[in-house]
Amino acid sequence: MPNFDFGCPSCETRHEIWRTLADAKDPAHCPSCETEMARIWDADSVPIVLDLRPSWSEGHTIFQLPKNCPDRHVTSQKQMDKVYVKHGIDPDTHAPFPGQKAKSSAHNWRKK
Repeated sequence: MPNFDFGCPSCETRHEIWRTLADAKDPAHCPSCETEMARIWDADSVPIVLDLRPSWSEGHTIFQLPKNCPDRHVTSQKQMDKVYVKHGIDPDTHAPFPGQKAKSSAHNWRKK
C-alpha cells in the first residue's frame, strides 16, 4: 500500500498517510488536530512517465501493412495520416476501418 503526503492547513504540518490507491483522492484528517487535510502534490509524489516511442527522426513503422509494402515506414505524422487514409486504416484505433481489411493486404507488393 503506498503512502501519500497530506498537509494540514490548521497546524501547518505535513503527514505521510498510508492508504489504498482507490482511497488516494479522498481527504485525510490530521492526526494532531483532526482538521481535514488536502493531498500535497510535489515532484516526489508525481510519477515520471517515460515516452519510449521512437522519435520522428527515427521514423515509425506501420505494422498493419505487409513487410514489403513501400508505405510501411514513415517519417512524419502528416505522412502517417496520408498512409492511413490510403490504406484504409483508422487513425484512432490503428486498425482497418470496420467491415474492411487494410487495402494493402489486397495488393501484391512483390519486389521487382
